[in-house]
Amino acid sequence: MRVEELTRVVGLKDIVVEGIVSESAEQVHLAVRPANDLPLCRKCGDPCLLVHSTRARVVRHLDAFGRRTWMAFDSRMVDCLACGLGAEALSFVDPGMRTSRAFRRAVGELCALLPLKQVAEELHLSEDTVRTIDKEYLAAQYPPPDLSDLRTIAIDEIAYRKGHKYLTLILNYESGEVIWSGEGRKEATLATFFAALSPEVRGRIEYVSMDMATPFINAVAEWCPRAAVVFDRFDVVKHMNEAVNDTRKTTMAKADAKIRRSVKGKRFVLLRRRATLTDKDAGRLEELLTLNTDLTKAYLMKEDFQQFWTLPSLAEAATFLDAWTAEAADAGIPPIARVGRMLQNHRAGLLAYHRSRISNGLLEGLNNKINVLRRSRYAFRDLEYFGLKIRQLSIVRSKRRHQTYPLVDVTRDAA
Repeated sequence: MRVEELTRVVGLKDIVVEGIVSESAEQVHLAVRPANDLPLCRKCGDPCLLVHSTRARVVRHLDAFGRRTWMAFDSRMVDCLACGLGAEALSFVDPGMRTSRAFRRAVGELCALLPLKQVAEELHLSEDTVRTIDKEYLAAQYPPPDLSDLRTIAIDEIAYRKGHKYLTLILNYESGEVIWSGEGRKEATLATFFAALSPEVRGRIEYVSMDMATPFINAVAEWCPRAAVVFDRFDVVKHMNEAVNDTRKTTMAKADAKIRRSVKGKRFVLLRRRATLTDKDAGRLEELLTLNTDLTKAYLMKEDFQQFWTLPSLAEAATFLDAWTAEAADAGIPPIARVGRMLQNHRAGLLAYHRSRISNGLLEGLNNKINVLRRSRYAFRDLEYFGLKIRQLSIVRSKRRHQTYPLVDVTRDAA
């Protein structure tokens, strides 16, 4: 293959392929040189007449014709009249790197689609190397977000490791992007985020969607006292389901053999929304409801509360909430009474939903993909990397996912 053809195959306009140094069935080593005869100063960009010394370098490039491709060249140390001694500017590789910019970008793009292990096996690299490249790629492609115009945020936590190890996530509700992640789920965790915002930015935050966790409530009250807290409807559903399940356990413990047979194996029928049941499960549910036990009452109250979220006005929602919690207190079912007290204690945050109509749904929608990441051993070895991957997922799913982000080269300054 002619030199001109090899240069086109490599696909880098700023280099010239001089020939093949060595090759095998698995890999090929190419001799290359910068296309410009005069080296450029990396600091000021001016051509340099004086070359102080050269150093042989070999870097990995994109595979060509199914073979791992390496480029060998002499890197020149120039003596710039303005800047003094320094490495020449090279557009295709960064100082100290053993892989080309194009190769590192390709690794980052593959890591958005495939697990680290699979990328490492495909490219014949270690998982540590792939993770390092991907982390640099993510930091360049998705720089820290602009937080100056925050209006509505959502807060949630995820378990990243067994043993109550949590990561708190904060999402810009208007853009759909995860803008911050921090280890833990304590008041101090959120304080770290809010302290990084200016008082003006904190003062412009209008709504904060979150669950009914006391540390989160306290942190928002301290740092964003003007913001309205909106308790997440999915958190309320979780508490409702827990109350129904606790009632099921109590019913099973007290009931005779006939009722236990009827209730046994129907847990998930009770926890799912009635509208989502199959015909078979709907029949099983009707069998349960005819027993007319506390479980029947608990289930019906759980389903009845769903209309709270669809009421057309704040006044109607307030009336409904007060009536429901009063009924819960008089129902004689301890788990339902407990939920009723909790809802009444968090009344303002529940009613705020009818002013904002927001929830943690955008964060909940990321959970499945985050769980895939969580199963990677790097999820808890490098929380910064884990946070960057979550941010990447959120941006792909956000309102801006159809926009083309400008391709940013991953760069690293020489030490």
